[in-house]
Amino acid sequence: MRGLLFSLLVCGLAGCAVLLPPPAPPETLVVPTAGNLSRQALIARRPAQHVPYNIGIYNCFDTTGQKRKGAGGGSDFSSAVPQDCAPFLIASFREMPFYRVLERSRIDDIIKERQLATAMHGELGKKILGTMHIADAIMMGQIISYDRTSSQAAGGVALSALGGSRELVSDTFTFSLRAVSTKTGEFIDEVLVKKTVTSVQVDGHVLRLIGTDMASVEYGMAQNETVGIALQEAIDLAVRTLTEQGIKRGWLIDHN
Repeated sequence: MRGLLFSLLVCGLAGCAVLLPPPAPPETLVVPTAGNLSRQALIARRPAQHVPYNIGIYNCFDTTGQKRKGAGGGSDFSSAVPQDCAPFLIASFREMPFYRVLERSRIDDIIKERQLATAMHGELGKKILGTMHIADAIMMGQIISYDRTSSQAAGGVALSALGGSRELVSDTFTFSLRAVSTKTGEFIDEVLVKKTVTSVQVDGHVLRLIGTDMASVEYGMAQNETVGIALQEAIDLAVRTLTEQGIKRGWLIDHN
């Protein structure tokens, strides 16, 4: 009896696997393309006497207001993507020696500390502090869209009571990264990156009558991609794309 139940379990799982093949891994869609250049390849193109480009990052946030979907299909109070993506953006820029990243999100705290040093030490405090760097450009990051598509499939065989279902959900967000000149206020460059986050849920069951007994086997599987990691990858790709465009168009290399 145990051997028969084990055979039914193997056949049921194999049958569902044939009916419900696993989905392809999610893809990253980039507009415009970064030319497949890695971070190391871009760094190798940096001139030996290059002066770092001073940039300020005031904030990086989500303007879609998209809420995370609950298990029943409704929305809960949590956001679908992180509301503050400035730490990701700062980390990506700091890994590029083309830039000198200036603190701007907490600039008020820095100014207060400098004022305190001046009030306590007078002219000596000014000499100790030195002169703050001025940003050549402001880098503005923003999640500008969030879209969801879902597909469902189900099937079964009545004779053997074999059936299964699959639900595939794809969440696509678009990240915008803009460089704005502090001298003229003009747009220097802009990059749009799209990233798709895929979630899949597969369920199956098999029901058989064995004499006067009934054997039932069920299984389920769910796989979700981490949104935070997907956002970090999109931001890193946007920074690399913007850096490559800055090299080609000259504003990053010939800014002095």
